[in-house]
Amino acid sequence: MSNNFYKDFPVSAFSVDKSHLSRRTATLELIGDVSGKKILDVGCAWAFVSGELAKRNEVHGIDKSQKLLVLAAERGLKTIKGDIQEGLPFPPNSFDFVLAAEVLEHVFDTDALIFEFSRVLKEWGTLIMSVPNCCSLNSRVCVVLGRMPCYIEHHCRPGMAGHIRGYNLPVIRKQLKEHGFKIEKIRTNGIYFWRLFVPWRWRFLRSFGENIIVKARVIK
Repeated sequence: MSNNFYKDFPVSAFSVDKSHLSRRTATLELIGDVSGKKILDVGCAWAFVSGELAKRNEVHGIDKSQKLLVLAAERGLKTIKGDIQEGLPFPPNSFDFVLAAEVLEHVFDTDALIFEFSRVLKEWGTLIMSVPNCCSLNSRVCVVLGRMPCYIEHHCRPGMAGHIRGYNLPVIRKQLKEHGFKIEKIRTNGIYFWRLFVPWRWRFLRSFGENIIVKARVIK
């Protein structure tokens, strides 16, 4: 990670830690060194991941927060305000890549949104998606101790992330296959054990990772 990271992002207003940084790095590595592509960032927020892609690609971003869209536009995204739970306001077969980083856990009808990913992607277009893993090592320890697993929330008070869905590795794999996606790679960004965070790039133990990051292609 570049030493200029904290100069490039408005981190004073957002929580960015080792897990966030490693997830960003892992996501960009799955996308690869692409250029000249048309990319959609769904739930783009302040372009934490896609801002880097906008340097060499045409990147569109959709989010319901106008404040965050202003920041995304400053990083090179073509932004549009919208509620992704009402569909994606783009024609079919519009994009080479769809990026959905930490989105599905906030969505009521996840099947409808995944269908939208497929619809706006070109044939054999690529979906890059990440979700928090409710079966991470931390979560498994919490359950053994009689506590709630990580990333599962039971109220909507200020300061909460707003998660209404829980995902683990088998579930996300199954749901994407049901919607005609061919999974190419699945990885995690790292493993937390209490306050110790260990970056993890290998297949072994990935189901214990904090986040599940998927690369898949749509078959039409």
